[in-house]
Amino acid sequence: MKAVTTLRLVALTLLLLIALTVNHAAAAAGPVDGKVTEVTLYRGQAQITRTVPVEGAAGRLEVVVGNLPEQIVPDSLFAEGGDAVEVRAVRYRTQAVGDQPRDEVRALENQIRDAQRSIELAQKRQAVLGKRNEYLGKLEGFVTPTAQWELARGVLNAETLERLTNFITEQHEAIAKEEVELAKQVQDTNEQLELLNRKKDEITAGAEKTIREAVLFLQKKGDGAANVRLNYLVSNCGWSPSYAMRAAADRKKVSVEYNALIQQLSGEDWNDVQLTLSTASPALSAAGPGLAPLHVTLTTDPGPVAANQPNQPGGAPQQAQAFYGRGASKSQVLDQLQGLNTQRAELGAKISNATNFQESYSLSWNLNDVAGNFQQLELNGDATALSVLHSEAPGERDGPSLSY
Repeated sequence: MKAVTTLRLVALTLLLLIALTVNHAAAAAGPVDGKVTEVTLYRGQAQITRTVPVEGAAGRLEVVVGNLPEQIVPDSLFAEGGDAVEVRAVRYRTQAVGDQPRDEVRALENQIRDAQRSIELAQKRQAVLGKRNEYLGKLEGFVTPTAQWELARGVLNAETLERLTNFITEQHEAIAKEEVELAKQVQDTNEQLELLNRKKDEITAGAEKTIREAVLFLQKKGDGAANVRLNYLVSNCGWSPSYAMRAAADRKKVSVEYNALIQQLSGEDWNDVQLTLSTASPALSAAGPGLAPLHVTLTTDPGPVAANQPNQPGGAPQQAQAFYGRGASKSQVLDQLQGLNTQRAELGAKISNATNFQESYSLSWNLNDVAGNFQQLELNGDATALSVLHSEAPGERDGPSLSY
């Protein structure tokens, strides 16, 4: 019985090892590049679609897509699997890689080290010369007062004084000469070191680089071949319109050509792709407008009620108005309603022509305020106001149409 149990444990262990080996082999597979098949080019960016083949048996897979461009927008990365593959998650990562140093690089590094040692040795010798100069200065400070003292007492030894003077002078000359030679040696070695470093930089340029990859966590539903569409935005590309007009000699007809000038510095090739030009802005459609809160206060005063004040950061405030409560005439309610409709139409036109996200964001908050004022007019009104709102302008009750 124990032998059977042992055999079962061994068999289970082998199965686990095989499964781990298979999973490790799948995870350790090299990255695939895929092929850029579709490009939607905007005025300042482009959305790239890569078709990535997915091989292997059904089950969980981890596919690494490499060679992503330098100008990629990491937050825009997403993938589509289709019926055969389910995309569980997408992760963006970068890593630095470098080539192995070549023989000529090693030789240059040895020469650079030798030049640096030579400069250090010359600097130490210059320090020693400085100490020698300091010692000679102290010696001069001792000889001069001693000679004056002996001369005043008539016991000066002229021969000894001459020898000391000649010694000090010769030492100063030797030190000055050596200092000049060392300074020239340091200057020449620094120039040589700069040249060696420049040669090394030229040889190793591009040896170290950062690679950008997308890691796709997939669930493959079948054993057959399948594809995944990887999408992302890139910068440093765009297009601008170009018009060409031609007329015949009689000038009765003019032909107009509408062309596009494309600039592409994203860092990847767009060979043989389906190119679509768009005047949209992907940044504006990336987020919906903010919702401004509507503050409602209960009151027994039937008089005018202050309009909802805009509370968005940085937006242009709307002009404050008075909302008539119960007892307002039909004409007063119509005037109020006409003013709100005018504001809403103006804001809707401005949002359609917004050129950046901040402008669209601020205008959306203002549009929220106008909608809140519509609701306040309904909350503060009586039967007369409600009849005007629901019968006089029924088509104005619909809000703006937004698509994402």
